[in-house]
Amino acid sequence: MFGLIGLFGALFIGFVAEGVMSNNIDVTDEDDSTDDIPESSTSIGGASSNILEDDAEGSGNNTDDRDDFQFDDNENGTLAGYEGTDQNSDGQGNSSLLGDEGDNILTGGNGDDLVEGRNGDDVLIGGLGNDALFGNEGDDQISGVVLNEETGEDTDVRDYLNGNAGDDLLVLGYDDIGTGGEGNDTFALGEWFHEGTAATITDFNPDEDTLVVHYSADDEIPEVSVETEDGNSLVLLDGVVIARLLGNTSFDISQISLIGT
Repeated sequence: MFGLIGLFGALFIGFVAEGVMSNNIDVTDEDDSTDDIPESSTSIGGASSNILEDDAEGSGNNTDDRDDFQFDDNENGTLAGYEGTDQNSDGQGNSSLLGDEGDNILTGGNGDDLVEGRNGDDVLIGGLGNDALFGNEGDDQISGVVLNEETGEDTDVRDYLNGNAGDDLLVLGYDDIGTGGEGNDTFALGEWFHEGTAATITDFNPDEDTLVVHYSADDEIPEVSVETEDGNSLVLLDGVVIARLLGNTSFDISQISLIGT
């Protein structure tokens, strides 16, 4: 299985061509709980960056004109940041996290969340739950994976990852559906899949996009193979289907980058 240092050091290679490093994958322990989530909401902001934190217990509306953000903290609430660089993090509720101008870091946490980066080069992390993630404008990094620290497998359920415009990185996990949209997109897969949990890629374009498969460098190099089924291409890792490329029957193994971390 992945060591945490190795995984964090190379999982987010991306965007591969630009050598940007980012550690935007959640890791959970089998004993993790939500007991430590604070019962009050906190907002912290500087002149050019905002940190917004939401939880399931809070209520009300807080606005800080100096930092130019809006903050609505309730169980099923909305957090929105405007201008500058925003970091929005949500607690347990089903929330909408909306960025805007600037480069946003938006973390869904628990619950079924809508996370939208809008403009800028954004980092979107779904967390646990059925999340819908939209990068929109800019070169975005989007993760639908929550790893179990002990097993290295994804513990999350289906998420919807949408890069839209820009050269985006989509890290796909358990039953996720990924759409890169316009631009040269990178779809990242790994050993965190098991039988029956394959991700779906709706718009892979071999002339523009890249597919990367990560594995633990401490293990033997896995066997990667490609098959076709019902007009789609299947990507297999050691015989387990980890991704389905819709409407694509010309995809072949030469288009996969296998990276040990």
